[in-house]
Amino acid sequence: MKFKTRVVVLGALQIFSLNVFSQCTGDPNDPGIPIDPEDPPCYVPLDNWLHVLVIVAIIFGAYHLYKKHKALSA
Repeated sequence: MKFKTRVVVLGALQIFSLNVFSQCTGDPNDPGIPIDPEDPPCYVPLDNWLHVLVIVAIIFGAYHLYKKHKALSA
């Protein structure tokens, strides 16, 4: 894998990880936050994160098509 491609893939992975893990930034032991027993911790609903799934699918598809085009032209 070329260096530039590796940097792009790792950058996309970092952005995806930041989006996913930013849900768990609050301190659950903070006394100022009311605790709701019905609310599961770090819940990430698909409805709110569908844009991330679409972006990752587009990046994966573009990468796959790039590799396929590169293999056909070689």
